[in-house]
Amino acid sequence: MTRKNPAPRTRVVTVSLTPSGHELVELLVDRVLGREADLVSRLTSDQQTTLTDLLRQLLADLNDQIGPQAPSQVGSPAIGPSVP
Repeated sequence: MTRKNPAPRTRVVTVSLTPSGHELVELLVDRVLGREADLVSRLTSDQQTTLTDLLRQLLADLNDQIGPQAPSQVGSPAIGPSVP
């Protein structure tokens, strides 16, 4: 990880990942997604459909509460309202 403070008199700090940091994030995301796929594969087709429907409802409710958030990725600025 690298940290840059281009304007020393401000509170703005830019943080970015090094190439090895990006590699680590990719590795960890792959592991998480693999584990998630393994867990879901143990459900029946009907259970998977029910889970999908429930997760969509939770996401819709969350969007109603905080507004839709554009997806972001590591290394790119998040879009949407900032949280203090």
